[in-house]
Amino acid sequence: MKKSLRIISLLLCVAMLCGISASAYSANEMADSVTAWLQKNITVEEAAKESTIDSYLDWTVFATARYGSDSYTDAYKAYIGNAVSKNFESLYLSDYSRIALAAMSVGLNPKDIGGKNLLEAIAKTDYSAEIYTGGLFYALITLVAANYDQDAQNSLLNIILASQRVDGGFNSYVEVDPSAYWTVSGEPDSTGMALQAIAAFAGNDKVDAAIKKAVDFAIANQLEDGGYGAWGVSAESTAQIMLGLCSVGINPLDKDFTKGQNNMLTSLSSFINEDGGARCWDGSSNIMTSYQLLMAVNAYERFTNNEENIYTLSLLDNIKHTISTSKIGTAVPAIANFAISIVEFLFNILGLELYVQP
Repeated sequence: MKKSLRIISLLLCVAMLCGISASAYSANEMADSVTAWLQKNITVEEAAKESTIDSYLDWTVFATARYGSDSYTDAYKAYIGNAVSKNFESLYLSDYSRIALAAMSVGLNPKDIGGKNLLEAIAKTDYSAEIYTGGLFYALITLVAANYDQDAQNSLLNIILASQRVDGGFNSYVEVDPSAYWTVSGEPDSTGMALQAIAAFAGNDKVDAAIKKAVDFAIANQLEDGGYGAWGVSAESTAQIMLGLCSVGINPLDKDFTKGQNNMLTSLSSFINEDGGARCWDGSSNIMTSYQLLMAVNAYERFTNNEENIYTLSLLDNIKHTISTSKIGTAVPAIANFAISIVEFLFNILGLELYVQP
C-alpha cells in the first residue's frame, strides 16, 4: 500500500511539474505545430504494406483533413478500401465509426468502402452488448454526421443518456459495477466524448438536462492549471472536454472554465514539445495526444469563427491551411523535460516501476 501511495504521489508531482508553461500559443499555432509533426511521424504507407487497419492513422487523417490539410487524402483513398475489405469481419463498432469519419473527411462515401457499408454495419450492431461507451459515442456521432438511420440514432442516444453517472459525468464503462470503483464515477475524457455525441439532440428536455449535468461536472473537475485529468493534467482529457463544450455551444474559455490566468488553451499549450508534437505522460511526443489536441483546438477555432462543427461532414469546407514546419515548441520551458528526468531518477532510487495501462 505504501508503495502504491508513493507511486501516485510521484505521478501527481510530474503532472504538476510538466503542466508549467512559459507562454500560451494560439489555437492556430498549436494546430499548425502538431499537424506538421503528425505528417512527419505517421504515414499511410506503413499500413498499406499489409492492408492493416490503423486507428492512429484513421484519426490522424480525420483530424488533419478537418483542419484543412489534404496531405493524406490521395494515399488514404487508395489504401482504405482494400484494408476494410480484407479486415471487415474482425472490425468492431468503434472501427466502423472511426473509419467512416476518416473516409467522409476525405470525401469518400461510407456506404461503400471496399464494397462494405460502414453505416449499415453501425446501425445493425447490438448496442446492448457493448461494454464500453466509446464505441457508442462515436457510433452516434457518425450516424448523425452521415444523417443515417434515425431509429439507430435514437437507440444509441437512449443508451448513452442512461449511462450518465450520478455526479453528472460519463464513464468509459456503460454499466456501473459497485465492486469496481473505477466504473462508478464520471471521467473527464468520457464526459467530453458524451457531450460531442449528444450535442446534435440539444433542445430535447432529457438531453438538455444531461448536458447541464455534464457541464456542471466539467466545471467541478477542472484542475488549477485550467486542464483536466484523473491523475494530474492530461492533454487528452483536456482536449475531450474542449471538444465537448464547443460541440454544445459553450465557450471553453469563459469565466466558468478559467482558473486565475489559466484555461484549457493555456493548459494545452504546455504540452507542445520542442519537436512540435504534443506530449504524453512520459514526456515524448505522441500520435494520439497530437491528433486529439489538433481536433480540440480546431473545434475551438471553428467555435470562435462561427463555423460548422468539426463533425459536420455533410458540408465539408475547402479551407486550406498553410502548415508551418517551424518548431514553435522551442519556447516550452526546459523545466518540463527536467521534471521528467527528476521522476525517472526518483523511480530508480526507490526501486519502483511505473505501470501504464496499454
